[in-house]
Amino acid sequence: MDCAEARLSLGVYVLGAIDPAERALVDSHLAGCRDCRDELAGLAGIPALLSRVGAEEAFALAESDGPPASAASLAAVGQGGTEPPRELLATVIDLTSARR
Repeated sequence: MDCAEARLSLGVYVLGAIDPAERALVDSHLAGCRDCRDELAGLAGIPALLSRVGAEEAFALAESDGPPASAASLAAVGQGGTEPPRELLATVIDLTSARR
């Protein structure tokens, strides 16, 4: 697993929603990659932030064409201020909707 693949998995990893086989691959990569460990540390606050998103807002985000600026900013935590990959944001929105 290279850094690009690992970073795509870090969102579901930090939320604890990663499947065991993929988790093993990410764990193996993290053991030898400080940059990805730092990226993961930057994402550590996302579960707490997501717990503040109400069910109505989560469903609205899931149904919209894209996140409003505030959601994009929330999702960019740990991403160096840039918007995360759309797949990661979609996964986070789906997980938040399911939890609500």
